[in-house]
Amino acid sequence: MDASDKARSERREVRHGRRSSVLLSLLTPLSSLLVLLYLSGCRSDVQGVKVDFTKLRRAADLYAQAKRARNDDLTAQQHNDIGVALEMMGNPAAAMVQYRLALRKDPKLIQAWTNVGNALRKLEQPEQALAAYRKALAINPNYFEAANNFADLCAQQRVNLPEAESTLRRALAEHPADEAFGLDTLAWVLIQQGRYQGALDLLDQPPSRNEQAGEELTASVHYHRALALRGLEKRDEADAELSRAASVSCSRELHNAIITLQAAWGK
Repeated sequence: MDASDKARSERREVRHGRRSSVLLSLLTPLSSLLVLLYLSGCRSDVQGVKVDFTKLRRAADLYAQAKRARNDDLTAQQHNDIGVALEMMGNPAAAMVQYRLALRKDPKLIQAWTNVGNALRKLEQPEQALAAYRKALAINPNYFEAANNFADLCAQQRVNLPEAESTLRRALAEHPADEAFGLDTLAWVLIQQGRYQGALDLLDQPPSRNEQAGEELTASVHYHRALALRGLEKRDEADAELSRAASVSCSRELHNAIITLQAAWGK
């Protein structure tokens, strides 16, 4: 599992007929997280990261193995995967240790640099997170996950917006399969520049582009449409979009943002 496993929309759904076998196999510290997510029907963790149960189980198994192994016995990729498991368990600081061990063994492991950025963001160290994303982009300027997360964080912090836009546009040109996620992030960058109509043009894509993306991307698109419409003084339409975002969001972070916005808008 790498950064792309946490960002992409191509997720394998767990069939209801396989529920018992899935639950029986979760004999690790990830069990409660996975069981609660699955039984609730929510396919994301508290950060809105899409969950692939099969890959998470593999990462959890690696985490269990790591307790019995010496660091020297693990590859850079295994350290990275263990870090992902720890991050999904809500421990980004412990995950950082594994990502650093991965980079010590392979300084050009681009997934690990991207995951360092993700973990630092959760640890509320945005400047260091941006630096980590830049490290990943120095290895491959068109690596989608690093470009997308760099742009998203720039938009959140309202910094480097022209650079964020050009970086993400370049990555999207080489990764059309990631268009649904990338266009949503790109729209967020445009909104932060006051380019509301341009953002709407990106978000008003045929539904087929997002149909496999899941609830959280759908919620994010509605949320960003609400912001763009509000910027264009279309308040009723903006309120309707915000309500749609609230109805499908599984992410605590996005849900809190929606509540904050509704309060600010007097809803």
